[in-house]
Amino acid sequence: MDVLILNDTDLNGSHFGCYKVMSTIIDALGQRGIKHDTVKVATKWWSNSEISSKIVSSKLVIINGEGTLHHGRKKGKWLLDAAKLAKDSGAKVALINALWQENPSSWADITSSFDLLQCRDSMSQSHLKQQTNRKVMFFGDLSMIDPWPNSPNEYRLGMLVSDSVSKTQSEKLLRFAGKNEATMMSITSTKAKLRWLSAICLGPDALVGYRNQKVAKSLSEYMNALGMAENVVTGRFHTACMALLTKTPFLALNSNSWKIEALLKDVGLNLKRRNANIRDFGTQDLLLKKFSAREIENIDHNLKKWRLSAQNMFDELASLAL
Repeated sequence: MDVLILNDTDLNGSHFGCYKVMSTIIDALGQRGIKHDTVKVATKWWSNSEISSKIVSSKLVIINGEGTLHHGRKKGKWLLDAAKLAKDSGAKVALINALWQENPSSWADITSSFDLLQCRDSMSQSHLKQQTNRKVMFFGDLSMIDPWPNSPNEYRLGMLVSDSVSKTQSEKLLRFAGKNEATMMSITSTKAKLRWLSAICLGPDALVGYRNQKVAKSLSEYMNALGMAENVVTGRFHTACMALLTKTPFLALNSNSWKIEALLKDVGLNLKRRNANIRDFGTQDLLLKKFSAREIENIDHNLKKWRLSAQNMFDELASLAL
C-alpha cells in the first residue's frame, strides 16, 4: 500500500456530496497508479491495532479535511494525532480539501510539519497560512472538480428545497417547502424519511412539504433533480457545490462554519444568496432565481481554474507517495 486516506466521509454512497469527494480522490490516485486504503470518518484509530499499523507503515497519509477541522473539534484532533504518529514514523503527510477555522495553536504546530497543505476555501487558506507560516494551496471543494456529464437543463420548473446538518433548520426548511409548494429532497439517501417524521406535528404547512418530499436513491438521481429545478434553497454546503455543477441558482442558510460565506466569495456569487435564517429569505431574495451573466462567468472561470489546480495537487501527492 502506498497511501492511507484518513477521514473517508463516504458511507456507502449515502451522502452524495461526500461520495463525490471521495470518488474524486480515489479516481485521481488510481489514474496515477497509486494504491490506497481508507479509514472511515470518526474512527477511533488508536483502539484498533490494524489501523494503527497501517498509519505507521504507509508511505503517505492523506487527511481529507472536509468540514472536520474547525473550532477545535475532537474528531479533528483525532485526525491530527494520527497524522503526527505517521510523521514520527517517517511517512509523508498531506492535508487536503480542508476547512480550517478557529483551531488551537497546538493544531497548527502539528500541521506545520506536513508535506502538503491545501484548503477548500480562501478564508481557511489565510488562517492556516498565518498559523503555520507555510505555503497553503487553495481551490474549491473536491465535489466540484469532476464536471457533471449532463448539460444544465434550459427548461427548469419549480423550487427544490434541501435539508441542513441542523435538525431545527431542517424542520424550518420543511415548513418553507410546504409554504412555497416546493419539492423537499435531502442530499442523503438513507434515513431521510426518518428525519422528517418528527416534523409531521409542525402543522399543515409542514405536512405539504412532507407530502412533496422525494428521496434520491443515487447521485445521478439527485443531480438530475438539481438540474431540473428552477432554483434550490438549502442548508447544505455540498448541495450548493453541486448546484454550481448544474448551474442551478441557490439560496443558502448559514452552516456551522464559514463555509457557505467562503464559497460565495470564492466563486464570485451575489452574497445575498446567503442568510442566517430561512425566515429572513423574503420575496426579493426569491427573485434570485437566475444567476446573473457575471455569476455564470465567475462560475465557469473558477471551476476551470480549480480543476487545473486539483490535477497539479494530485501530481504532487503522487510524487510524495514514491
